[in-house]
Amino acid sequence: MDTTLFNAMFQKSAISIVFTRLDGRFLYMNEAFSKFLGYKKEELINETYKSFTHEDDIEETERKIEALISGRINNYQLEKRFVHKSGHIVWGMVSVSLIHDQSSSVLYMMGQIENITEKKQVEAKLVESERRFRLIAENSSDRIIILTQEGKYDYVSPALTDHLGYENNELKGLGPLDLIYVDDKPIFEKALRKVIDSNVTVSISYRIQHKEGYYRWSETNIKSIKKDDDCKEILLISRDISERKKIEEKLHDSIERIHIILESISDGFVALDNEARFIYVNRAAVSLLNKSRDKLLGYKCMDVLPEFITTELLQYYESVKAQNVAVKFEIYSELLDATFAVRMYPMKDIVSVYFLDITEQKRWKYG
Repeated sequence: MDTTLFNAMFQKSAISIVFTRLDGRFLYMNEAFSKFLGYKKEELINETYKSFTHEDDIEETERKIEALISGRINNYQLEKRFVHKSGHIVWGMVSVSLIHDQSSSVLYMMGQIENITEKKQVEAKLVESERRFRLIAENSSDRIIILTQEGKYDYVSPALTDHLGYENNELKGLGPLDLIYVDDKPIFEKALRKVIDSNVTVSISYRIQHKEGYYRWSETNIKSIKKDDDCKEILLISRDISERKKIEEKLHDSIERIHIILESISDGFVALDNEARFIYVNRAAVSLLNKSRDKLLGYKCMDVLPEFITTELLQYYESVKAQNVAVKFEIYSELLDATFAVRMYPMKDIVSVYFLDITEQKRWKYG
């Protein structure tokens, strides 16, 4: 190759190139190498690589060079740190080989250095981000889970293993669908598909099996982790709602019992909101008022029963609301030609009204 052409290629190369003696002293280097370290060429000539190598990487570099010169290896690659003239660290991917003359005698070493500082900075940020993630995940009471695209566990926080009783290695190769209660699996599958297809966060509740065989309730937010618009992983943040579900079931049972009782009593019972709208009407009230439920519920009592709701009755209603005290009274309806015993009780944002037709009792009592 023409010497001029070789020299031009050597100097214009974007990759740092340096030739050193076997003792590590610099002989020749291109402009890229000078810029890489921040020195002028004349400041580098006859200096050794040790002067610019980070102290923690010198020993490994020496081992590689010794193996190269002794003939145990033909070349080597090494990621190592260099100290820039300004004092900061730059990273290089170093590829080193020996240059021989025509008689195969070793003349010098040639090193090519690719600047990988930016790559290392990104890796360091990634490591720090991973450290912070694990710090948060492993100290959170919420269960933090990462699933693969196939829906298998890739990472589970300690809170999940505590919650379900499994060790990490016991969950290997499994996913939530392997543990979720059979009737709840379609809910999870539908949510997972929606997250992957639409890039939305979905919140669901489902039962998941403990290692001992029983099921616990989980409330989970599911979100996709995307890269270049493709779903790479799926993030689940779950919390145990088993106690809340027990309370909700007890509340539901309690409400059901109350409903059965209210539908069974002979008293008429209605519940009115703050604007005197019917929000509950029992069977006896339907009979006493001679109105179907659909004609009452959601309507103001004075609008649907103007002939029955007297000024006196409304005054009692307002008094119960304002003073937060129960009242008992009797009231006569000319329309129905009947007397009613009425009890009103204040509740939060509701007034409960019990009423009973006592006309016959009155007639019997007073003849």
